[in-house]
Amino acid sequence: MSLFRFSGPKTAVKIISRAQQTLLPEPELVDIRCELLQHDLHLLEAVQAHIAALDQRLTDLVAQTPFQIWVSLKGLSVVQVASLAAAIGDPTNYSHAGQIFRRSGLVSGRNDSGNRQRKGKGNHILKVGDVYLRRALMNAVATLILHQPILGRYYRKLCRSKPTGVARVATARKATGILWATLRDQYPVSLITCKGTIM
Repeated sequence: MSLFRFSGPKTAVKIISRAQQTLLPEPELVDIRCELLQHDLHLLEAVQAHIAALDQRLTDLVAQTPFQIWVSLKGLSVVQVASLAAAIGDPTNYSHAGQIFRRSGLVSGRNDSGNRQRKGKGNHILKVGDVYLRRALMNAVATLILHQPILGRYYRKLCRSKPTGVARVATARKATGILWATLRDQYPVSLITCKGTIM
């Protein structure tokens, strides 16, 4: 009765309803939920083990290719390196980084890629490009910007005068040149640029 006297009937009903929602369910329901939780935990463990096994297979495969040098670069995971390697293919098919970048379909300075066109001024893109290479390259750039000071500074500088998309594509072009140099020369972990900065 004190609950009704101090808070009023409507408020009391709300409080009682809320309290009932916070009470433990019936023991039979608790048992079922616990059983389902255990099943979900076992499934999660199995999925994590499967992912770990696939990651190891990727690591072993990448280690057999010249792209292994990229695994040592900060900002690139084994999965990202494998995606780039699969999209680029045999590196002997290229003589310079520009060929890889052009094949991606990205157009630096216009934020255009594939069929999407924003700053192309009505000019159609004749070559759509490789969507897998484009996706792998832009995914790699997203983390390289965070972990490689040279690319991070370059990207932030461009963002001050250009749209974000244009800056990111231009950074992807620069990153392609750096990655190609490490792949071509099989350079050690630290890449020295023309200005003497260590990657």
